[in-house]
Amino acid sequence: MHGCSPFPLLLFGCIISKLWSYEVKYATKGVDHLFELNGIPNALPIKKGEKLNPKEYITTGPSAFVEIYHHDITIRLGKNAIAEWVDARHWKIHEGSSLFCLEEKDSIKVSSSKGSSVITGPCTFIAEATSNGGYKMICLSGRPYVQSGQKKSKIPAGRLVLVLGETNALGNAYDIDLMLLLKSSLLINAFETPPPTMKKIGLAVYSQQMRMGGKYDALIGDATTDKNLQMWVLGKKGKDKQSDK
Repeated sequence: MHGCSPFPLLLFGCIISKLWSYEVKYATKGVDHLFELNGIPNALPIKKGEKLNPKEYITTGPSAFVEIYHHDITIRLGKNAIAEWVDARHWKIHEGSSLFCLEEKDSIKVSSSKGSSVITGPCTFIAEATSNGGYKMICLSGRPYVQSGQKKSKIPAGRLVLVLGETNALGNAYDIDLMLLLKSSLLINAFETPPPTMKKIGLAVYSQQMRMGGKYDALIGDATTDKNLQMWVLGKKGKDKQSDK
C-alpha cells in the first residue's frame, strides 16, 4: 500500500484518500488488488475489513466475488472482473460486471475502455462491459439520471441502456424481466447478505410484474459495435429468439 508523504500538500492528498477509502465487506478467495510500489506492479489478496485506496485495480477470479462500501455507496464485483477505482466517485470497468447501490441521492461516474456516464441516484444498477468498449447499464431500483456526453436520460427500474463506446453516448433502452434477472444474478445471490437496497429492488420487481403481466421472461444482450446490438429474448416455453438491432 502507498505510504503518506511528509510534505504538506501530498499529506493532505493522502488524508483525502483515506477519508474516501472503501472498506471490504465481503471477499472470497481469488480477489486481488493490483498496485504499483516503487514502479513495480504488485498483487495482494483482498481480505474482509481491509481499506482500499484510489488508483488501485481490483480483480476477481473465475469463482470469486467481492463487496466494498463507503457510507451510502456499496459496490459488488462479479467473477472474472477487472475494475479500477480512479477517484472518489469514479469507477472504471475493464472487464466483467459490477453492482452499484446508491442508498441516498448521490452521483457516481462509471466508465469502460471507451464509454462513460454519470449516474445520479438513489438507485441500484448493474454495469457490464461490452465488446465494443462501452458497457450496458441495467437499472434495478429507482429512476436515476444517466448522462453520457450531451445526452441525459431518466432510466426507470427494469430498463437496460447501452453506453456506447465509439460515440460515448446513450443507446436505446430495453425492458428486461427483473424477477428472472434477480433469480439468476450472482451479483445478487452469491453473497452472504442481500444488497442494502434489496427492499427497493423488491418493490421495483412487484411494480414491474403488475405493469407488464409477464410480457416476456428476459432480455439480454451484447454490443459488438455501436451499430450492432445483439439481443436474446428468452421465452416462457424455453425457445430463444435472437435479433440484431
